[in-house]
Amino acid sequence: MKRGPMTALVATVAAGLLAIGMGLPSAGTMVDVNPRHLQGWAFMLTSATGVGEFVNGPATPPLGIGSIRLSTGAHGDLSVQLRNPLFDGIRLADLTALSYTTFAREWDGQSLPYLVLNVDLNGDGVFDLEADDLLFFEPAYQTPVTGNAFLPDQGPALLSTWQRWNALAGGWWSLHGLAAATPGHGVKSLQDYAAMQPAATIINSEFETGGVRLVVGFGEEQDAFDGYVDALTIGMQGNEVTYNFGAGPTSITVGIDIAPGDYPNAVNSQDPGAVSVALLSTPEFSATAAIDPTSLTFGHGGDEQSLEACLTSPTDVNNDGLLDLVCTYSIARSAFRCDDTEGFLQGQLFDGRFIQGADAVMAEPCP
Repeated sequence: MKRGPMTALVATVAAGLLAIGMGLPSAGTMVDVNPRHLQGWAFMLTSATGVGEFVNGPATPPLGIGSIRLSTGAHGDLSVQLRNPLFDGIRLADLTALSYTTFAREWDGQSLPYLVLNVDLNGDGVFDLEADDLLFFEPAYQTPVTGNAFLPDQGPALLSTWQRWNALAGGWWSLHGLAAATPGHGVKSLQDYAAMQPAATIINSEFETGGVRLVVGFGEEQDAFDGYVDALTIGMQGNEVTYNFGAGPTSITVGIDIAPGDYPNAVNSQDPGAVSVALLSTPEFSATAAIDPTSLTFGHGGDEQSLEACLTSPTDVNNDGLLDLVCTYSIARSAFRCDDTEGFLQGQLFDGRFIQGADAVMAEPCP
């Protein structure tokens, strides 16, 4: 692939870094990744016109209806990345599966979304580009004609076609040319690289940005890259996790009332007690019948695990003749900040759809 300066690949985290979820999924599982459940994945954009998003399609992705989209927009010399920090500390020699599938609508004639691994070589637990390394797996180098003739022929990179790439068995190149792994015919397998660098370990960058990343971009400025990825599998010592990327189930907005009967909705962040939140029914929607109470989260961002209990006897809090679902939430676990002006709630209906709601709040005290 045509490359801009490699220093750009380790640039400081730019706008567009999404909040990450923590905790490596159980081995041997398929994990759904969507805007509500990121499973550790986070977008990073170095292109001001770049887009990183969860979408339906294109065409028919290998694991269903969705995928992640990585598009540089008008700046092909910059990048859009999806990164995961949960594989920090995994030795390359312990990887037993690494594959993913790609689709592209725009490219420079050869470049599909590619994999990059941050590699710690000296075991100090700090990623230093001079002392450590970056490894690149590019689909364009996975045939005997374009890559290493001694590695499996995975076929040419194609536009507008879903293709699976076995990165564990395929060819990689090293930023520093270690193990004689160079772009094109010089690509080497991870096993060959690990044999020459037995201490090689995946490591996160500064600020805990992920050491495993999917990338488009870092080509020429006039290039445009618009790629999609699904079905990323990572295995360690035979235990595999497959990530199913997608937009997720439909989310609907519901009405909520924080601290029913009070105005303003003041919440003292230092209060060890709880705050009540009502989910409001409408003539077309019964909050008491449709909502799974155990799914509810509430607070500063909406995903805080702050639920304490829901009232067993529904109440009509707004005097509209309809029974509403009232639950209490731990103020401490709701994690409000003194400048918050809204509180957010998320949850799920019994039919599987997600819900979200927001109401004004006055968080106090402030310094």
